[in-house]
Amino acid sequence: MTQPRDNPRRGLEAQDEVLQVMYWLRGEGLSTEVSAADLGRFIGRTDLELEGILERLSSMGLVQPVPGGGVVRFTL
Repeated sequence: MTQPRDNPRRGLEAQDEVLQVMYWLRGEGLSTEVSAADLGRFIGRTDLELEGILERLSSMGLVQPVPGGGVVRFTL
């Protein structure tokens, strides 16, 4: 059964997916900082959706925004 996009479980799954990709990128030595566009290459979501997920993770203290530059980037 397909879950609607606004389902709380889907939100948790999306957050988990973002964190998994960020840990994988860091573990493989590919990147320690990511933007929504970077994650979009690996996750089938729009930049807008990913920005919201990253902001939510930041508010929970799971990722931190990286200061500077024009594009908002986040790190674990």
